[in-house]
Amino acid sequence: MLEKSWKKTKGKDIQCTLCSQFCELSAVGNSLGKCGVRKNEDGFLVSLIENKIVSYNVDPIEKKPLYHFLPNTPIFSVGSMGCNFDCAWCQNSSTAHPQNQEEAKQGSVVDANTIINTSIQNHCKSIAFTYNEPTIFFDLMLECAVEAKEKDIKSVIVSNGYQSPQTLKTLLPFIDAANIDLKSFDNKTYQKYCGANLKPVLQNIKEIAKSNTWLEITTLLIPSINDNKNELKQLAHFIANEVGTHVPWHVSAFYPSRNMMHLPPTSKESLQEAYEIGKTAGLEYVYVGNIQNKNETQCPHCRHILVTRNGYHTKIQDGFEGTCPNCETKIPGVWV
Repeated sequence: MLEKSWKKTKGKDIQCTLCSQFCELSAVGNSLGKCGVRKNEDGFLVSLIENKIVSYNVDPIEKKPLYHFLPNTPIFSVGSMGCNFDCAWCQNSSTAHPQNQEEAKQGSVVDANTIINTSIQNHCKSIAFTYNEPTIFFDLMLECAVEAKEKDIKSVIVSNGYQSPQTLKTLLPFIDAANIDLKSFDNKTYQKYCGANLKPVLQNIKEIAKSNTWLEITTLLIPSINDNKNELKQLAHFIANEVGTHVPWHVSAFYPSRNMMHLPPTSKESLQEAYEIGKTAGLEYVYVGNIQNKNETQCPHCRHILVTRNGYHTKIQDGFEGTCPNCETKIPGVWV
């Protein structure tokens, strides 16, 4: 289990070690971390959201998005207040960025058993920790993931990939799948628009890829921010060369939100261009999302169509359970 996720620095000042922000929290004024929910209270780190969730729903697993993990099944999704990023385009800012401590404390008190049993009651094979950054409610997530594994319920994180090395090492044995947002391949973009750095995300993506956790990557394509051809080529080559050509890359459409209301939605032409860049880099599975679009999973060897998706409507071809019925090529993923 996770060792104490903070340490004393000087006097009653402390440092949070849960994520790669490594926030220094002064004892003066009971200061908060960048997440807005972890606090120095008289020399001890406390969480304002312990065992609380504000969002929950039964979703199609394709919405996460996960395309190579238990396709065409429902997933029980939960989220809390707070986030360790401050993305200018955040679509969940009302919960990710509480305005004050009282707002941060919102939510319903739950325990792991409640989440797991609700998942079972709704015929879900998996639980997603999502909506806000799941690292923020790490203790509840880990407890739930450990107990879910005992009941053969899979655990999924939809994350910005900014866990500290210690946190990620503790978490991965209990997480069955992860979709990581790779928001840009430019550190200046991460710093300016997210309040973070690129390097820890890349390192964590590589660590997840080496583990037994199934990995998919998503990039929200934002006009004039991260849709430069050269940057997209670098990003696609990073996945192909340092993560794996078998790892699905989801290129998703942006819609104006939060502080980016002045930008236009992502064009279909820009999404198609990113798709072609991914394929040219050698990625076997590139998907275009967040628009009405048909996505097919094809066998990379014989091009036989295995899974067809229209929006969140998924059709698995007869006879496909992870191996191409036409040429017997094994398709990476968790299919049943």
